[in-house]
Amino acid sequence: MYAIAGSTALDPGDIGLRHLRFRISQSASPDALEGWLCACLQRLGHGVRRGSPISIEENDESAELLRKLLIRSATKDATADEDPVLRAWRAVEFIDAHVKERPDGPATGTIETRRFASLQPMTAAIDLALTAAGGGYALGAAIRFRSGTESLAGTVESPLWSLDSDTQTVSAGPPSGYFVRVVDAHTGLPSEKTMTISSRDVFVQTDPGEEPRPERP
Repeated sequence: MYAIAGSTALDPGDIGLRHLRFRISQSASPDALEGWLCACLQRLGHGVRRGSPISIEENDESAELLRKLLIRSATKDATADEDPVLRAWRAVEFIDAHVKERPDGPATGTIETRRFASLQPMTAAIDLALTAAGGGYALGAAIRFRSGTESLAGTVESPLWSLDSDTQTVSAGPPSGYFVRVVDAHTGLPSEKTMTISSRDVFVQTDPGEEPRPERP
């Protein structure tokens, strides 16, 4: 939120979850979000940096590179004691390794330091808070919705928010739509079918015998 404030010229106290959800929606991957965050913090005068991936092979030289990376990750930078932002940047650092086995030679891969393993847990937590405050459904909610003339059941995979590029926030209130996994009408289990639906197509049905009622006026 500090980085968002610096990039928007807003006071940090004015930055909320709607700003954070907007920023995550602009990031296609954890790596993209980390790159944006690093660039923002550097522009704000902090000495953060991202380590370059190290290619590895199953040999002594790669083992030495890994040893040095582990030492670097565990060693506290002297300036981090003076800069709480740099200290926080280093505190969430972890080592990510990708190894590929080869039948005709030694295993190869890369190792690098990262700060975001996945955006999904953070996104789900923010969506839960936003829907609790503004209405709608969060990840995992069971819903019924209209698709043409059909009434279908599904599970919310992700709320879909309207984005306001002027304020760099998602819209206030409930989501504008949902990405859902359709429930098989015969088995009652989640199917392979997914759909993007409008929030206007979602309804609440408290009793299977009742006529569908709109989610809200």
